[in-house]
Amino acid sequence: MKKVILYLWLGSAAIVALVRVLHATDLGFDLTSQIEAAENLLHGKGLATYSHEGIADLATPGKLVTLTYFPAGFSLYAAALLALGSNLAIMLKLYGVATTLLGWWGWGRLAYAFMGEGMKRSRFWRWLAYAIAFSCPLLFTPPWHGTDIFLWAALPWVIEWVTRASDTPGGARFDFLAGAACGLCVLMRYAAVYLALYTAFLILLQSGFHLRTLARRAGAFAAGLLPLLAIQVYLNFFVAVLPATPGGLFKEEHSIGLSPFLLALEYLPAANFPLVWWMPRAVVNFLTRPAAEAPWLSPLALAGFVLLPALLARKLGVRDFTAAARDRRIAALGSIFAIPLFLCVCAAVSDRVYVGVERYYLPALPLALFAAYALTMKGSEWKNKIQGALRIASLGYLAAYVFIAGSGIALLLLPGERGVGKRAQLLGTPAPHHWSPLKLTYDFLPSRKYILALLKNDPTTVMVTNRPNQFYADPTVDWSRLHRLYRFGPRYVSGPAKILIVAEDPFETPLGVLYRYTSEGTLRRMDAFENFPGLHLLKRFPEENVKVVEARVPAGTRISLKGR
Repeated sequence: MKKVILYLWLGSAAIVALVRVLHATDLGFDLTSQIEAAENLLHGKGLATYSHEGIADLATPGKLVTLTYFPAGFSLYAAALLALGSNLAIMLKLYGVATTLLGWWGWGRLAYAFMGEGMKRSRFWRWLAYAIAFSCPLLFTPPWHGTDIFLWAALPWVIEWVTRASDTPGGARFDFLAGAACGLCVLMRYAAVYLALYTAFLILLQSGFHLRTLARRAGAFAAGLLPLLAIQVYLNFFVAVLPATPGGLFKEEHSIGLSPFLLALEYLPAANFPLVWWMPRAVVNFLTRPAAEAPWLSPLALAGFVLLPALLARKLGVRDFTAAARDRRIAALGSIFAIPLFLCVCAAVSDRVYVGVERYYLPALPLALFAAYALTMKGSEWKNKIQGALRIASLGYLAAYVFIAGSGIALLLLPGERGVGKRAQLLGTPAPHHWSPLKLTYDFLPSRKYILALLKNDPTTVMVTNRPNQFYADPTVDWSRLHRLYRFGPRYVSGPAKILIVAEDPFETPLGVLYRYTSEGTLRRMDAFENFPGLHLLKRFPEENVKVVEARVPAGTRISLKGR
């Protein structure tokens, strides 16, 4: 039965991988910046991107700065593949296929730890496990356009290795593997620091505070973790030409304080996401609202990531922390608590409320399903009304999931507009369907082709855009002259200069009215070019809601930007 359920997890994951390989690949902003650093590294400029911070003149080219906002792992991987002759699409697909298959393999193994007992009891529980195994990858595989999927794929393996090390004689190799996996995760995504800290905490509990055991296991874990962590530390603190700002943390204008932490607590209901991720979007939005809108959501979140592992431990008869940390199921569920705790701490040194961003909870999916399945099993412990109520609630949770998942699979098969949302989820991209395995989704955009032709005719053009991810990964673009509207800093333009404004404009505003995307993905108006003289429209692309505007500044002329 264990092999059957693993085959189902991997078979469904293979379907997802095949479909996404055949489809044009999406590419988000985070990866484009890291690919830019990879291209600069290959051209001898170092692991760096262009920055316009501190440059007041829009016409002045940007300067190269070491990439510290994102970790170096994906850039190093991209540079290696590009050096071997790969194109961007192949490089991204190899990354996506590997993380998808390895991730669902690990989650399938972890699922059996939760579901093995039920699968042996009756055909009903066996087929329920099969339904979860087939539907989860098909409907809920994370997108390939970021590094979130890498951390998600690594978590079940880290949990397995660290728990195997606790009950295996000479288990140092498993601690080493757990450390190496955590190190790779940190190189791919700074948020993975929470996984390294949580794994170290598990080792501490599993060792029962015996110093000799703790020293041996911590040494093996550190041997895997620290060499990889040292790469990023070296880049951030010994190579970087500016102070390191990993993920936007520790900027000079920020100070550690209580106020940002309290603000993070207001957004704590977002931690409900690992419990409700499979539900309809309207329900997810309702149950993850800020506490200011629904104060009762914060206790629900606390109950979810504190009581869930405690209830399972109680059902399993685990009565101390050492035994709980050694149980793969409880150790895995404990990670749900570690994520929001880490994000709340990060809020104290950042201008972003990370605890309210859903993507940071992806590594905990689909643990709540596994916990609900395990809690439905009748046990010898805790036979009372609370256990009965808990079993009924878990059965209801699983029944609702099966209904939603079944509906989702049915929608995948429906033609036309009815199944568009589910097919986009399967493909991992909201872009229109383009079945071209060697291209990126933005290669099919008429606006981008038009812009690249303009830049080719005049490479000295300064471009301002709220769609930078369409250009940062393209080596034919002069990135030193590319400005994004997010945190736009220049105060004036000195001539001679040719300015090209490429802006998504869903509201069909006047030429100088521009919108930038905030960190939350919403549009916010900015006024830098509203009184800029000489703006004229080159072309509109109504199907993309994009306008292309040009302005020329004569030699010897200096024009101030509004509000700057």
